[in-house]
Amino acid sequence: MRSGGYLERHSQLQQQRADLLKWRSELLPQLAEVNGNLKRIDTAEAELAPVHSIPDDVLKMIFEESCAHPPPFTSPECAVHLSPLTATHVCRRWRRTAINLPALWTCVRVDQHCELLKLWLERSTCFPLRIWCTPDAFVDIERFKLVFQHASRWKSVVAGPVEIVADISDLMNDVDPAQRVFPILEHVNVQNE
Repeated sequence: MRSGGYLERHSQLQQQRADLLKWRSELLPQLAEVNGNLKRIDTAEAELAPVHSIPDDVLKMIFEESCAHPPPFTSPECAVHLSPLTATHVCRRWRRTAINLPALWTCVRVDQHCELLKLWLERSTCFPLRIWCTPDAFVDIERFKLVFQHASRWKSVVAGPVEIVADISDLMNDVDPAQRVFPILEHVNVQNE
């Protein structure tokens, strides 16, 4: 009797499972459609935001102004300064605008991941660069070589602490002398911290 009750209960549970799986398979396409419609509504609502009525040329001016006066490299605000990368994650329009403004990508932190560093250097096109070197900046020799390929575009360099300058001097021995030319370099600041 006990095994008969077990088989009957097991059969009921299997039927319930089959019914629920069937029901789920019928509901999933409907749920996907509902989610798609909600996403379209969210996008349409976002496009109603006043910021989307700003003309492209004004948006470019806002982005350029935010980049023109970054906080000093030595200040804590520099780490949280609005990065052009942040602007590329707001919406498609901001992304397109930010990517196509080389001036936004000229403040180069050498301690970034190599792929991000390449992205910054690529997007800055031929614009002059402001280079920031921290103690971790040249742990990876590839980063050093990558930045030095653009030495002719260096407009300013902030390095610190003083020990990093010695490291840079040592690494420069491995750089092609033709790349050790800084025709537009105007400012070098070595921090003592």
